[in-house]
Amino acid sequence: MKRHPVIAMAGGGTGGHLFPALAIAEELKICGAGEIVFFGTARGPEARIVPQRGYRFHKIWIKGYPRKLKPEALLIPIKLITALFQCMYHLTKLWPDCIVATGGYVCLPMMLAGKLLGKPMVIHEQNSLPGVTTRIGARWAKAVFYSFAASGKYFSYHQEAVLSGNPVTVEFGSLTKEQALGKLGLDLSRKTLLVFGGSQGAASLNRAVKEKLKDLSARYNVIWGAGKGNVPGGIPAGVLAGEFFDDMQTIYTAADLAVCRSGAMTLAEIAARGLPAVLVPFPYAAEDHQRFNAEPMAEAGAVKLILDKDFNGEVLLKTVGELFTDTERLAEMSEKMRSFYRPGARKIIAERVMKIANRE
Repeated sequence: MKRHPVIAMAGGGTGGHLFPALAIAEELKICGAGEIVFFGTARGPEARIVPQRGYRFHKIWIKGYPRKLKPEALLIPIKLITALFQCMYHLTKLWPDCIVATGGYVCLPMMLAGKLLGKPMVIHEQNSLPGVTTRIGARWAKAVFYSFAASGKYFSYHQEAVLSGNPVTVEFGSLTKEQALGKLGLDLSRKTLLVFGGSQGAASLNRAVKEKLKDLSARYNVIWGAGKGNVPGGIPAGVLAGEFFDDMQTIYTAADLAVCRSGAMTLAEIAARGLPAVLVPFPYAAEDHQRFNAEPMAEAGAVKLILDKDFNGEVLLKTVGELFTDTERLAEMSEKMRSFYRPGARKIIAERVMKIANRE
């Protein structure tokens, strides 16, 4: 009789860690996994999104670790020990066949609990510069999957470290560009600019768009994902503005150029679409990992990289204008962007998880 192994998923705090976990979970169901249970925090997006996707969700008491000495740092050992016991309690009741960790502070107590309970673990790292928790847990994991070739040197000691790419939940091909523009109510004869900064928005991107929105909307369709609470009044015609867009398949398909941050999942999605981009890395990301994510793409000519300190409304308007008038360069950027997409990442990871869970 075929087994349907139980899988525990840990990854959250940000969408960049959560969505790869959801993509892997979707593929695990296709591969025949039984129950898939997520662990995360009450504050992160996982608390809302995971139950919406139909998965059981356990909340654990943990928060990001401050990188500077602050009074709240004194609570780290207490929170970590509490979260460890919470994970131990739920894992002993669930007794999963494998633990899958996709990074972030949520994963550390889960990996510690898994190690203490002797549970096999699989890790996926999204960023080119692996996070601290990934680097700790990788030494206990049966297999490590990573997304950028540059990350390989951090796992060179590991017997099974695989360049898989980032698993994405967005799929392309079912919609044409014309259908996407029609669905969004945008002008089919215009170029379409997409500017977004994630669920919380990006302050420098939002300032630049607000400053030049009238000029941009006079020339192009503009899709603006401003983040929660950041959409102003008086949006001109030809601009689709929202806090966050759930249907990113349609949004990406409609766009000719993106201006965005360089989180690992954003890069994986625009690479899957082959969407040229202007990347403005978030300067306060842990260990400046967004810049490290963007640099290989910039060196390959797939994107234009602009540092946050150098980005403003004038730079946005000038850069977009130059790229939209150089159709040959845009086409080259699109082709080079597709070269960074590794199809089948979620399947590669899920199949290995199933083998480990089934002790194969």
